[in-house]
Amino acid sequence: MEATPPASAATEYQAEAAALSQATVATNHAGYTGTGFVDFVNTAGGHIEWSVNVAEAGTHTLTFRYANGTASTRPMDIAVNGVTVAAEVAFPGTGAWSTCVDGRVTTTLAAGVNTVRATGTRASGGPNLDRLSVSGPAGPDGQAPSIPANPRVSGTSATSISLTWQESTDNVGVSGYRIYEGGTVVATSPTAAATIGGLATGSSHTYTVSAYDAAGNESARSAPVTGRADTGQGGPTAAQLLAKVNTCDQISSGSYKTDTDVSQATVQVCGKPTAVHWTADMDIDCDGVRTPQCNEDTDCCFQPQTFCTASTGGYLNSAALPYMVVPSPSSTWDYRTRGIGCGSVVAIVYNGQVEYTVMGDTGPATIIGEASYAAAANLGINPDPRVGGTDGPVTYIAFTGAGTKVQRIEDHDQAITLGRQLAQRLVDTG
Repeated sequence: MEATPPASAATEYQAEAAALSQATVATNHAGYTGTGFVDFVNTAGGHIEWSVNVAEAGTHTLTFRYANGTASTRPMDIAVNGVTVAAEVAFPGTGAWSTCVDGRVTTTLAAGVNTVRATGTRASGGPNLDRLSVSGPAGPDGQAPSIPANPRVSGTSATSISLTWQESTDNVGVSGYRIYEGGTVVATSPTAAATIGGLATGSSHTYTVSAYDAAGNESARSAPVTGRADTGQGGPTAAQLLAKVNTCDQISSGSYKTDTDVSQATVQVCGKPTAVHWTADMDIDCDGVRTPQCNEDTDCCFQPQTFCTASTGGYLNSAALPYMVVPSPSSTWDYRTRGIGCGSVVAIVYNGQVEYTVMGDTGPATIIGEASYAAAANLGINPDPRVGGTDGPVTYIAFTGAGTKVQRIEDHDQAITLGRQLAQRLVDTG
């Protein structure tokens, strides 16, 4: 093993993304850097294999980040392109399964893609492996592409969901994109669009997207976007809904501002027999459960709670659940007078699209026009709470009366199904 790592840049390969045999991805110990680590489950012969891309042939250093919570060494054979280059490499105990250190092997790699395999040689298996970093004097491309931005559902069929997103950038060039459902890659694409087929009709799926380059560097994943495999014909069009709310029978006693820094209050709440509506902008609500997208670092005004709570307890997840925000009750308007509350279904209409959401939070008493990170992302609006949102026009239609609330506020499928029925009622009867 090398005692000192080289000073050149390193390309990192997460353990959970590699090919496995007689090993499994686990998360039951802290300290890993990706979404999991590889556990050899006390089996001799179990192995993990990476595809490693380097810019130039020559001597490179393989750095294995690992943990070994036992007092015994757990050796592994290291092979490159099918040939063992280091046998019985020692991976000593690290003091705890949550304590990771680096073990290094120096070897020769060919230019381009190489396979690197680590195989446990004892009955106890290998150590827990977190990632492999590859570096060398040639200095491989170690910069990952930028994160794909603003993923959105661009279309659906009874068995497929189509996605688009903003193209990523890279210091050398983007080779393609990976579309994940959970931790599984369900599609790849050379362009900023993809269609995932073979889905069950009526099923909902949440995807994230990453970008990768020719050197094997992969970006972090995008914000999640949720779609439903159906024909999209289960409810009124955006145009039909807008036609029903193109005039205002004002029910608020005054008007709201769209932001604190605007000079005039111009937005009224309007009434229909089966709904209330208003047209404003969309600010991003990133409160509730802490996620990589919504936390104190990404949102200056982050609050770890929402007015409404999930059916199982706890606050809502803005990055995952499409919901909207109503102004807190005031002399201008009190949403409760129309029977609106947590879980009330609300249709948001923007740019020819309809997104069915629920009321999930309350905001300032003088401002209107806000929805969750997930609602914005699904509508193709930049969901970044620092710079995202849109000046609109965005139309919010909150359905009123009996039977307008979902049973489980976090059940987006139910919001879609109920929302389409309520929207059709509005179109048919007003």
